[in-house]
Amino acid sequence: MPLWIRPHLLPPRHATAALGATSFDGWNTGSSGYMSVSAGVNLPGAWVISNQVFTPAGQVFNGPAPAACVSATGTTSACAAALGKLDLRQQVTYQPGSRYWAFQWYETGIYLVLAGALGGCCAWLIRAP
Repeated sequence: MPLWIRPHLLPPRHATAALGATSFDGWNTGSSGYMSVSAGVNLPGAWVISNQVFTPAGQVFNGPAPAACVSATGTTSACAAALGKLDLRQQVTYQPGSRYWAFQWYETGIYLVLAGALGGCCAWLIRAP
């Protein structure tokens, strides 16, 4: 239910924010210039479905890594400053915490309908000769 059904019960909300040099929580650099970055989310009580970082062109950011992030002499602050100059944006897809009870009622209704259908099938199979 939480992975396949719940994300489609109510339309999720989206929040987009510009990322600056101090916005990044961390980053990983890989071979051939691949890089992924992460930024924290400040949505208390929200169920975060996705948290992605995009380039100004609208593509998911995966590199190339700035030179300050891959050089052996680069510092963390230099890498963060270089990332801040890329004009990256964070897009968060989430369900607000205020929808908790709505989800509970929808899921209870789904389970009751499924239980009734299963009970009806069992009753039909028991009465059938």
